[in-house]
Amino acid sequence: PDPQRLVSLLVSNLAFKTNVMGGAISKVTEVGALSNAFTPVPCLLGGLAMGIATAGKLLLTGRVLGISGAVKGLLEGDVALWRLCFLGGLLVGGLGMTALVPDMLEKLPASFTVSRAVVGSLLVGVGSSLGNGCTSGHGISGNARLSKRSMVYTCVFMGSAVVTATLTGTTRALGIPNVPAPYQPPSEESIAVGLKLIGTVFGTLATIGVVGRVAKHVLGGDRAEQSCPRICTAVNAGAEFVSGATFGSALVYSGMVRNVKVAAFLNMLAPSRDFSLMFVMGGALLVATPLVQLILSRSNKPLCGKKYQVPDKTVIDQQLLVGGVLFGAGWGYVGSCPGPAFVNMVTNPSGVNVAASVAVILGMAMAKHLRPYLGGSECKMEKNS
Repeated sequence: PDPQRLVSLLVSNLAFKTNVMGGAISKVTEVGALSNAFTPVPCLLGGLAMGIATAGKLLLTGRVLGISGAVKGLLEGDVALWRLCFLGGLLVGGLGMTALVPDMLEKLPASFTVSRAVVGSLLVGVGSSLGNGCTSGHGISGNARLSKRSMVYTCVFMGSAVVTATLTGTTRALGIPNVPAPYQPPSEESIAVGLKLIGTVFGTLATIGVVGRVAKHVLGGDRAEQSCPRICTAVNAGAEFVSGATFGSALVYSGMVRNVKVAAFLNMLAPSRDFSLMFVMGGALLVATPLVQLILSRSNKPLCGKKYQVPDKTVIDQQLLVGGVLFGAGWGYVGSCPGPAFVNMVTNPSGVNVAASVAVILGMAMAKHLRPYLGGSECKMEKNS
């Protein structure tokens, strides 16, 4: 073997890169160290936390949880406090979890080029904007509401992602070893972190809800919104921040911020197929679906809000289908969607990760120029639609 390459490999396996961000030191490992392992337990626990956050946000604020939707609104000029709190929580949660599980951050290989990251992320941005959602908004929130549009969109983007990842060699570009993914048993520490995450999000959202309900009762029920709007503003802001922080933490904890983890699932023909992503989505829907159905069927209005703001559109139109195809193609080409891209931008700000995040935002901004050619209209928000 080439001595120089041998030394380089030895050094790369021993070296680590440290990033100091907000006091947290995160370790960035080389691709391959964790990319070829089946980790259902932490993925399931992370998914359960996402499901609780999805239902909790709906119950407290009346809004569905969707990362791309929150960013899209900002780009369209709706700089609402809830959007800032939710997205701020997403980034803070991601940073916080990297201090607990730093090995979830990986340095992408040179074979995964900036141009590939930009092209794929542009498609992710355009597709999520045209389709009005991504893996969180449609894949979890929409499917938990049993929305036909979300079910169709999910099937379309999953199919598109699988075809793209398989045909374009995404696993090869990411340097994933072409060997079967072995089961990796979770450590006691890892399980403890996951259980603490679930307990924290449930306890915090419950506390916010109790405080808000007690305050409204003391001030006169629904009239509290008029007599003391700051209470509902605080409840909304707190719920948005906690739900965002939960998603950011869960994305890191479950390994979904790692392009290699997603790509190993999407490449159908590679022997390195990793089914961990199924446990994240399954865990989230296992909790969110019954809770969301219960909330919408038994509650007339959220704790702090006039009505539940769920999409009213039911038609399966061209815009939805094209958005699903483009979003899935981008997701399969790079192995990352909006949430993980933004979290990676702050937890592991390499040139590739920063370029990918910027490209997602540019793609969302570009989508408005394509929308007139596809027909359709934007979704309005009403209850039980």
